[in-house]
Amino acid sequence: MNYWKMLCLAIMFFSFLTIMGCTSNKESINDLTSEGIQAATNPVKNTDISSDDFIVYGIKTGDSKETLVNKLGVPQNKTVKNGVTVYEYPKVFFMFSDEKINVIQSKDVEFKTKKGIGVGNSFEDIINNYKGFKIKGYPENSSLGFLVREVYIIDNKYSLAFYMTYRNREPIIESIQISEGPLKQSFLESLYDIESGEDWDYNLARKKINGSLVLNKDTITSAASGKLTGIKYGLGTPIKDIKDVLGPPEEEQYYNGGKYVLYNGCLYFYDGMEKMENKKTVASIMTSTKLSHQEIMNMLGKPTDETIEEDTVYITYKAGHFTLEFTKKNNEDEFIVQLYE
Repeated sequence: MNYWKMLCLAIMFFSFLTIMGCTSNKESINDLTSEGIQAATNPVKNTDISSDDFIVYGIKTGDSKETLVNKLGVPQNKTVKNGVTVYEYPKVFFMFSDEKINVIQSKDVEFKTKKGIGVGNSFEDIINNYKGFKIKGYPENSSLGFLVREVYIIDNKYSLAFYMTYRNREPIIESIQISEGPLKQSFLESLYDIESGEDWDYNLARKKINGSLVLNKDTITSAASGKLTGIKYGLGTPIKDIKDVLGPPEEEQYYNGGKYVLYNGCLYFYDGMEKMENKKTVASIMTSTKLSHQEIMNMLGKPTDETIEEDTVYITYKAGHFTLEFTKKNNEDEFIVQLYE
């Protein structure tokens, strides 16, 4: 997610907060009142977020525009969009409400949250450092499956947002934002609950799969139709159909922003945000194989792509509209196998 896209999202979000607070809008007043009542009757537990949780150049939310300019000087760029004033400085911008800073967003590695999280830290670092807090994640559907793109630490008055990028297929923080004001209920409902790091732990997910993939001369042909040899269900299969036949899954958890069901050492991923059961279909399949790098190529032929990034080997085969990918780190015994569109 590039800087300008995040800026636009922040502006739209802040504009919405401004509208919510407008006393001339009866519907907004009702929404805010109902959310306020809900917050009072269902208080967030184990959270303690304040303006001190993310401070940039000694500036925090609630500080005045005058304080900002006195400390940092005239902004590099000053804009007003949708009634929201934005002051931009190198790698950081500030937004205002009634001449007070309401939103701060930074891409600078120099600044960290109160719990020591900064640009460059991993998704796992967020989970580990914010245990006990109300954490939510926003996924993005991509060719690699459902990837977590935004992570929110939410309190009744403040929220921290971590915008993620992917480095060697691992989610890394690209920018951090603190906002003052409640999040809209409909937006909260679009997020995943992240209750613990275990639910999203890459290593734990990998440990649950076994070598159920059968490689043979038909594997590529099968992959081109969205199926894996030796795996009963293929891409596009309704999760409900799998459950109806196999019963309750051994496990149903989150991983990288998507949800999966575990059966017989195979993970079937699907869009957990989908509300309609008949539309929850398999988006990608993950299993493993004990075959070596050379044995895989002997069986399947020359790969479409073969890459070594740091300590990880990637072997990729294009099969029609689908991708069959083998991944293995140096310290692992098996290749993780994933089929996706």
